[in-house]
Amino acid sequence: VSVAGVLPFVGLRLWRVRWLALCSGVENVMGGFGLREWGRDVVMTLWVSVLIAFSFLASIALTGRMFAGQFLYVCATCYLPWLLWMSLPGADPTNRRQVATHAAFLALQFLCGHPQIFWLSGLAQVVFIFGGGMKSPTRMSLPALGRRLGAFALAGLLALGVVAVVLLPFVEIIPQGNR
Repeated sequence: VSVAGVLPFVGLRLWRVRWLALCSGVENVMGGFGLREWGRDVVMTLWVSVLIAFSFLASIALTGRMFAGQFLYVCATCYLPWLLWMSLPGADPTNRRQVATHAAFLALQFLCGHPQIFWLSGLAQVVFIFGGGMKSPTRMSLPALGRRLGAFALAGLLALGVVAVVLLPFVEIIPQGNR
């Protein structure tokens, strides 16, 4: 009788472990492809971009978190190459599809469950946009920089709209927090 009562829970636990491994594996592959695309756009050879992608996936920051059991932290970190790739200077800030894709990746990264990674990657994207947008005649580069920052702000607002569906039920609990 006790074995019959325990087996469904063991099966459920193994299913959750398999599902988590599948999800984190997909996120890792996605992060590797994101770095490969980023490398291609900054004019790296294929082998160099693949080496950088492998180095990112094998880094102690990701593998250490993975072995520590912080799978969703790793999943959120794997969105960073795609978000930086979307912040490259060659991206068109007036293209609605690119802004919507950027918003979707921002929302997915936030929904991984680690807002710290979301805020740090947002800061990195702003620095990346500033670094790529500033040219030697500063006055000439300001309008393009403003358009790119505006597109990033719009993507952030769209991502906030997607994330609000999940976060609004927790508004009642926020005042009871201890931090």
